[in-house]
Order: sequence, then structure tokens, then C-alpha cells
Amino acid sequence: DANHLEAYGLYVAKAWQVLPDWQLWTGVSLLKGQHLVEGQFSGLIASKTAVRNIDRIRSIQSQIGYVYDEPQLYEDELGWRPPSPQGEGVGLNFAIEGAFSSAWSLKADVRDAWGMMYWRDMPRTAYRLQFDDQKNPPHDLRGQLSIDRRYQQQLPWRFNSQLMYQPVTQPWQADIQMTANRTGELWQAGAYRSIGAQLVGLHVEPQTGAFGLSLKNRHFSVFYLTDQINTNQAHRISLMIQGSHT
Repeated sequence: DANHLEAYGLYVAKAWQVLPDWQLWTGVSLLKGQHLVEGQFSGLIASKTAVRNIDRIRSIQSQIGYVYDEPQLYEDELGWRPPSPQGEGVGLNFAIEGAFSSAWSLKADVRDAWGMMYWRDMPRTAYRLQFDDQKNPPHDLRGQLSIDRRYQQQLPWRFNSQLMYQPVTQPWQADIQMTANRTGELWQAGAYRSIGAQLVGLHVEPQTGAFGLSLKNRHFSVFYLTDQINTNQAHRISLMIQGSHT
């Protein structure tokens, strides 16, 4: 499956004091779509023996169907240059933040717990490939290019949580973070120490084998994590830079 979406918009939220030390946030995102690719590929291969080279393949049946704002499979070489689709959407977001005690606290949020993009004039491509070594010619490729006047795209949800331990009388703290979506989950542990006005952190992701560093103060924060010092060989890299003015 392929699912890619880029959008920008406006976010409005309201905080609710549900308990003395706990707040619940509810929010709505109003979105304007920019780019998308969404579709599926499926296929079946039959071979004479174990498939080790193309000569052993007896037959192939495969199909691909996807929608897009810009063609990805060289449809423009067929003269297919449809105008970009127009899309708007809405997403519902929830968050909770609070403290169990003076040292233990929790933050959690669900982004796009429910969300939908509504597109107009959406280009669509459908290809079907059949190969049979008993036929002449052995391959048959057919396709269709079309435009959906109305298309709905469900927004992918994302869950984030952070459990933090922060002793009041100590210059250090620790946390466990978890991010999840429909494809899986990722855990991260961190340890921090206050040095003057700076908060320095060390981070590790057991699932990816990545390590990271962070630096945060009142007006600026930077976070960098990777599984390889040589970035050309890295499979996991995360870089975040934030600034604020109060």
C-alpha cells in the first residue's frame, strides 16, 4: 500500500480542567490538501521451480491502482496531464496531561483520531499486467486513466505518549516515550540532567538501535538521533529544532 499526504491548515483547541492536576485538550484541524499519493499493488507469480531468475517464471498476474496529484508512473508520456485536484479536510485531536504525584507525570495525545480529506477531480491510474509463457506474445499490459469527481481519503491517526519521572530535589529526570500509528509502534527512553539553564538529554531506541542527544533551554531546543554516525549508512535519523519567544 502507498499512502502519502501533505496538507496545511488551522488548528483550534480548548483545554478542560477535569481534575486538579489533570487537563484534557480537544481540538479540530481544518486542512487544505497539497500533495497526495494513495493506492495499492497486488500480484501473483507462478513458477516452474523456485524463482531464482526470470526464466523460471511461468505466469504473472498483477494490478496496480492509485490516485495522485501528480502522475508517478510516467503517465505524462502518454499525454496525461490532468489538473491538480482540490481538497479540504477536517481532523479531531485529543490530548491529556497531568501528574500522578510530585515526581510522576504523563502526557498523551491522539492526532487525527478521526479525520477525512474530501477531494475533487482526483486523477486515477489503473494498470493490469498479465504474463503467460505459453502465449504469444507472453505479456499483456492494459490500463485506464480517469478522474474521480469526488474522492475521500481517511487521515492516518497517530498516538504519542510520554511518562516522565522528575524528582523535585534532584537535577536529573527520565522518561519513556511511545509513538504509534496503524503500521506499528516505536519506543524511546531518555535520561536528562540540568546544567545551569540547560537541560541535556541522552536517548535510546531499543527497536532501531539508535542513540541521540538533546539540548533544551527556555528559548531553544535541538534533538538529534541516529543509528549510524555515518549518515550515509543510517537507516534511522531524526532531527528537530525548535525556538520560542516569550
